[in-house]
Amino acid sequence: QSVITDVGKIENKISAVKVTDINGNDFTSDYNFTFIDGELEVTLRPIVIKTDEAGKQYDGTPIYAEGFNIINDTSIVDGHKVELEYFGYINAGEYDNLPVNADIYDQNGKNVSANYSIDFVCGKLTIAKRIVTYRTPTKEFIYCGKPYFATDGVFEQGTLLAGGESCVAVDYTTVPFVTDKPVENVYTLKIIKA
Repeated sequence: QSVITDVGKIENKISAVKVTDINGNDFTSDYNFTFIDGELEVTLRPIVIKTDEAGKQYDGTPIYAEGFNIINDTSIVDGHKVELEYFGYINAGEYDNLPVNADIYDQNGKNVSANYSIDFVCGKLTIAKRIVTYRTPTKEFIYCGKPYFATDGVFEQGTLLAGGESCVAVDYTTVPFVTDKPVENVYTLKIIKA
């Protein structure tokens, strides 16, 4: 007798036949059997996994949403377990929550992923841009023939950089001469990640 468990195809062979009457008398030798083998085939079990969604404001740390549901009529085999591995996005933007690896294990810990056809409906991972307000200083200088600049601005309350980040002023405005009007103090902040 042929037996198949995993995805594939085998011949359905009979190894022996015994012919008896109702009293148990053996009449096998009275027959000449010819067997035409059939086939046994196990096909992929289709499942559709919907991954969870998540969102946060940029904070310099990865975002994950590791939950999921199987949403089609065919579920996994009883006793089997799905394990998904995710990529953690860090930068602001919207991303599909598509696992980088998907494995299915049976009750004995054997990887049986090859017996499944897995499709995904991806939830969205959203990292909103961090809103930062930085106030540049207002200063007045007495002329001395050298350029002036002021880069000691401050972050407004509640709009600090993400943890572990700092900034430095670059490409700032200098005032090399006497003016009768204020000069706009423009400079670029360079964010330095820890």
